[in-house]
Amino acid sequence: MLKTTKAAISINKSQLYSPCKRFSSTILEKGLFQFTEVPDKSYIEIKGPDSLTFLNGLVTTKLLPYFKKKNLTTISDLEKIPNKLHDDLRFDYKLLNWGLYYESGYDNDYISRFGSYSSILNRYGKLITDIIIYPTPSAFDIESSNKKYKYPNYLIEFDSEITDTLLKLFANHKLGSKIKIKPLDNNSLKTWDLMIKFPKYGNSEQLNPWLSNLLIPSTMTHSPEEANNFMQSIINSLFPSIANEDIKGLYVERRNEAAKESNNEEGQLFRLLTHNIIENISKKINLNQFPFEFVIEKVSPMKFKKLRYSNGLLDGCNDYNIETLLPLELNFDYFKNTISNQKGCYLGQELTSRTFSTGILRKRLVSVKLINQERLKSVKIEEGKYMPIQSNITPNTTPSSTVLTPSPFTKGKETPPAANQIRKKNRASGSLITYCDDIGLALLRTEYFKQIFETDSTSDTPPAFHIDTDEGQVQVIPYKPSWYEQWKESEMK
Repeated sequence: MLKTTKAAISINKSQLYSPCKRFSSTILEKGLFQFTEVPDKSYIEIKGPDSLTFLNGLVTTKLLPYFKKKNLTTISDLEKIPNKLHDDLRFDYKLLNWGLYYESGYDNDYISRFGSYSSILNRYGKLITDIIIYPTPSAFDIESSNKKYKYPNYLIEFDSEITDTLLKLFANHKLGSKIKIKPLDNNSLKTWDLMIKFPKYGNSEQLNPWLSNLLIPSTMTHSPEEANNFMQSIINSLFPSIANEDIKGLYVERRNEAAKESNNEEGQLFRLLTHNIIENISKKINLNQFPFEFVIEKVSPMKFKKLRYSNGLLDGCNDYNIETLLPLELNFDYFKNTISNQKGCYLGQELTSRTFSTGILRKRLVSVKLINQERLKSVKIEEGKYMPIQSNITPNTTPSSTVLTPSPFTKGKETPPAANQIRKKNRASGSLITYCDDIGLALLRTEYFKQIFETDSTSDTPPAFHIDTDEGQVQVIPYKPSWYEQWKESEMK
């Protein structure tokens, strides 16, 4: 996961509630604020004393501190809580609207009221959909609201096309759980994508301000009270004119956190869930707190889609075919708190745990640039299938299963290639999962990674991959992912 220097995480407690502290230097350049309303999202509300137990058995994220892996079972005996568990995390998780548990942060596990990116699998371990789980509302006055929020309360956000599937799945697994499951009217809420980017400042050695002011301190809240206070400070800073009750959920994009550690100019993405009375979020956000002006742009949802694709990120089942992909193929194991190998049973766990255990994973998702992508419109793809990507190169490594032992009866003669070696020449090197204009996401065979990500290329070097169409080839150029060095290190073990 993310590697952080000691200096980066030595943050005083007082800084927890100063997420937007001012910069010390005078900056002449302008920042950038982009926003769009996200279409085709639906929501299911889940509340009640058993909300977390119910969700913990369905999603890939570990949501309960009292659950741990032990012979593929879950336990909730308080005496068996791991020693690393922070004292403030020892509370009754069935009572009050306390937020979400995160097992991995810069300061160990923590409690938060930010939304959590997660996923739901089928029983074979294939992805049904990725989701965002929001504690709702984002923040509130604890003392006056304890009677109103007696139990945990969450909103699940997902693409509208999967609504009926999820409602059926939830109903089948509810059994005797003390929860209420309620689909919400899509028109009652609005989902917004936001991006805030600061102007250039300092030198490249300085820490990205989003890390020091938000991403790191947000993982140091170890009690429901601290988590609520931190979220309240964020809302008061960014959205002071919106009532708490009208901000239903706030998600901070952390999946590209590694990019911020290597680039202090990387902007921050947010997903904001509001009441439908909010018509223009740019009129509600407070950018005056920063010591520089902002360029404010309303952009299309495709702008944010391309931005996510360039970082190797999916958002909803509109980006892929349901029940065709493994979560580890999508790099969920490199995103903190998205998939856990240290929790009890959940839907689809068996295959996922086996993959974690064996370490055998032959394909992974990477961001790609497409050249002549307009030719893709002529490609006809079967339902549930993806466009095959062919390779112009031969991988450096050959799986041992394709190498034949020399025959003792053919002395001095070459052993003929195995049938699967011949077929391998025609095997696709990957698949194009989705694309928007000239940026896409491709599932590539990992046997090509070392050659394409560690070999210097020039403008004269032909692209390593292509897609055949009736109108000619579409060239596919992979981008080196931020997790590549971590993957390479794991392959050496």
